[in-house]
Amino acid sequence: MNAVSRVLLGLLIFNGVTAVGGGLALITGVIPDEPSWVEHTDFPTVYFAGVILLAIVGAAPWSRRR
Repeated sequence: MNAVSRVLLGLLIFNGVTAVGGGLALITGVIPDEPSWVEHTDFPTVYFAGVILLAIVGAAPWSRRR
């Protein structure tokens, strides 16, 4: 594994870990609900944004093509 691959792998892992943490924080309410964050979106609360962040952004780095 060359240096570029290691850097990219590190960035993917960092992105996945922080997305999982942020998604869980939004879902559980650790991050206070600010209505202005979802004012101009299709989401009624930050809960659904947290689910998407956790499931799609957080899970993508852990999936592999076979």
